[in-house]
Amino acid sequence: MHPTRVFQRAIEEFTAHKESLTSSRGDHEKAPVVIQRWKKPEKNWFKLNWDATAKEKEGRIGIGVIVRDFQGQIIGTLRAQRPLKGCSSDAEAYGLLVATIFCKELGLEHVCLEGDSKHVVDLLLSEGLDWSLGGCLVEDA
Repeated sequence: MHPTRVFQRAIEEFTAHKESLTSSRGDHEKAPVVIQRWKKPEKNWFKLNWDATAKEKEGRIGIGVIVRDFQGQIIGTLRAQRPLKGCSSDAEAYGLLVATIFCKELGLEHVCLEGDSKHVVDLLLSEGLDWSLGGCLVEDA
């Protein structure tokens, strides 16, 4: 297929997907847009942001990590792919584990962890044990 046709097809599919989302909610029910800005950690602390994605059919996950100091300067970044059969929440939990190991390797002690998976953050803050794959990964982290 010609590259221009591939690009046109991608635009058509994106437009159809976008229309299906708005038509299922109706025009009167717009989803609120929440814009969050990155905030610096406290003085002499570091902030670690991590994210992960699962390619469930392939049994692989992708992980991204960035660490910044209290002035917002980048201290380190990490990008990794790993074999893992699991859901997106398991991928996020594994990403947290990889991120914490990365911080240890950098010699960082005062680190604020920030991720976008509510389930994983809740597991991290929880005092109970969760014996699921994600729960065990968070416990290891």
